Amino acid sequence: VLNNFFNNTIVEKIIKDYNLYRSRLLQLNYKECYSVHKDLEKRIHIPIKTNSKSFMVFPEDNEIHYLQEGNVYLVDTTHYHTFLNGGKEERIHFVGGYVQ
Repeated sequence: VLNNFFNNTIVEKIIKDYNLYRSRLLQLNYKECYSVHKDLEKRIHIPIKTNSKSFMVFPEDNEIHYLQEGNVYLVDTTHYHTFLNGGKEERIHFVGGYVQ
């Protein structure tokens, strides 16, 4: 269910174009990180604001990824992962659960 506030906006278009659910904006302040966790499904990540010192880390897979602004990423978040922001600005991503 889409909040009426987002009707006829780019948010509605993204949610419909990528068939997303439980979509939200996530902000990670500078010098912070999320706990290591895994999700039940894959997620679409759209970086809105980031910096060169923000990374997505998959510790069990020994992988580190930098997600650039202006791109859309389908991320298999069913593996353990976290996000680190070692930069001096907040990092903001639009994230939604992905239905295949």
